[in-house]
Amino acid sequence: MSATSVRDRLEPSVFQLPVERLREGYYSDAYFTFSKQVLEAEDHHPHVTMQVFQKQEAVLGGIDEAIAILKLCSGRRRSDGSWEDGWSGLTVRALHEGDEIVPHEPIMQIEGDYADFAHLETVYLGCMARRT
Repeated sequence: MSATSVRDRLEPSVFQLPVERLREGYYSDAYFTFSKQVLEAEDHHPHVTMQVFQKQEAVLGGIDEAIAILKLCSGRRRSDGSWEDGWSGLTVRALHEGDEIVPHEPIMQIEGDYADFAHLETVYLGCMARRT
């Protein structure tokens, strides 16, 4: 992942995401939602570094939408029902829309509390898989 140039990303509002459903894990594989629930129930907050990569040569797409999902939907539900933002605790590094990628090249790296974004893995990977 090269960080040599700064390029703008699309604003999250462009994607018209179903934020509440994403936060609740509605579109996520059950095991990711369950992992988040277990971590939160046990008040366990592992700091992880995840890397996303593609197995074939490709032109990257969907990365801005994937980042928008993390921006708007990472976090946790408080006991009073309000949403506690998790984006501010994450560090995300990523290539850009249209970048050419080679097999096994990291296209995105996410660092932070896994409980804040575990429920989103199905969705952000799906965005990139469909558009790459």
